[in-house]
Amino acid sequence: RPRFDYSADAIRRQVDASGGRLGLERFGMLLLHDIGPMTHGEAHPAIMRTVLDEALPVLNGMKATGRTAAVGIGVNEVPVCLE
Repeated sequence: RPRFDYSADAIRRQVDASGGRLGLERFGMLLLHDIGPMTHGEAHPAIMRTVLDEALPVLNGMKATGRTAAVGIGVNEVPVCLE
């Protein structure tokens, strides 16, 4: 089973790990994936809170420092985009 962790520390670790594997210090775009009730069911409200409070601020900070040019989400649910 996949393990989803949208905490600030997890985002930093994953970006660092991806950069290491790819040999990149900067990214054109960083995306958060699989946010929404289809994936997380009843846990969605808590997951979304972590995304809004931790994940997106960390990613936006990376954008502000030039680590990435853009930040986005990869989802299959329109309501998540509106949320």
